[in-house]
Amino acid sequence: MPAQETPTPRKRLSPRTHTQSSGGWNHARRTADFDRSTLYRVTLIALACWWAAYYAGILTVVNMGDEMAHAASLTESGSLPNQLLIISFGVFGLIHLKYASRILFNTQGRTVTALLAGYVFWSIATIGWSEDPSLSIRRLISFLLVLTGSIGLGAGFYGRIPGGTLRFARHVAYSGSAAAVILLATLVWRFSWTEMMEPGWSPKGFSRASYYCYHAGYAAVALLALHWRVVWKAVHLGLLLIISLVLKARVAFVSSVAAFCVLSGLLSLKRGFSRLMFMAGGLLIAVVFDLGTGGNVVRASAELLTLVPRNWVDYLTLAEGINNFLDLSGRVPLWKALWVYASRHPFCGYGFGGFWTGKRIDTVFALVGWPAVDAHNGFLDEILATGAIGLVLLLALWFYAMYCCLLVHKR
Repeated sequence: MPAQETPTPRKRLSPRTHTQSSGGWNHARRTADFDRSTLYRVTLIALACWWAAYYAGILTVVNMGDEMAHAASLTESGSLPNQLLIISFGVFGLIHLKYASRILFNTQGRTVTALLAGYVFWSIATIGWSEDPSLSIRRLISFLLVLTGSIGLGAGFYGRIPGGTLRFARHVAYSGSAAAVILLATLVWRFSWTEMMEPGWSPKGFSRASYYCYHAGYAAVALLALHWRVVWKAVHLGLLLIISLVLKARVAFVSSVAAFCVLSGLLSLKRGFSRLMFMAGGLLIAVVFDLGTGGNVVRASAELLTLVPRNWVDYLTLAEGINNFLDLSGRVPLWKALWVYASRHPFCGYGFGGFWTGKRIDTVFALVGWPAVDAHNGFLDEILATGAIGLVLLLALWFYAMYCCLLVHKR
């Protein structure tokens, strides 16, 4: 008779283990079902409509000179279209916010949430010494709405979709490329390629199209995460590169290329290529950091422009010559004036959104000779708003979030 096999004893699950397994299975089933739900489709349609309204505002033909001349009054009253965009974005996020808790309160998420809460509470506290509390409150509400939309849609909406990170990257790449096509078509309809390639030509005088350069950068970075064919990626990247060069938003272009190089180095499996991308990205990040702290190194190296072909120099300086490079398109006088204000309240600032009042916009205009509605420098703007304390909290949040992203990549 054949020997009978001894049955392997089954390990009995404790009630706690069984609950965890059942909960994990139920969660996976819910996320898979959400991908086919009505809420998922309605949210995508709503986001597409929001995207169209947002880019319609960017592409609207306006007289930027008149708009900047009335910047003080616009600051006091606010822009109704922008307010509607912000409110609707916050509502989208609020609908999905309850589903974001699984990500917000995991091991790394708890620290990110605590740092974010610290920054928000400090921002609220700065309203106590704001020169215009109503303006600070309005801008803080706008910030909280954008924050709610970002967390709700990012962690709550895309976090519930199987492969949600890649889905998000695809949507960013598609929307960025589609917007680039629409923007190029709009510009070509109004101008010839010869006009747009002229060194002194810029869309800044008649539209907000130059704002789009950062969005092209987001789309280019999103392409890195996608497992598309090299040819298809090259088409998208070429399109985004063309629109970035046409718009001549130089700092935005350098920032986008820096992020692209660093992420290329992280995602590449070839060690030599990875090191090359890290070196290129690190060099460009150093340039951006120097610009953010006054541009001393960049301006000191202005003599190197003599080694560059003249037509390239004209293009880089918008046909304004070396003076454009030395004062960074008027930013250096602006920063000198604003550092005087920052030195008066270095630690606590002037209150969240409380520095750029209508009256101060007029005062800064008298000092620097052109209408500025922000510092054109994120670090300096944060110091003016929430002081060095707010800047440290914000940078701690940003660096830890990047650290968490690296941990996820290594896994």
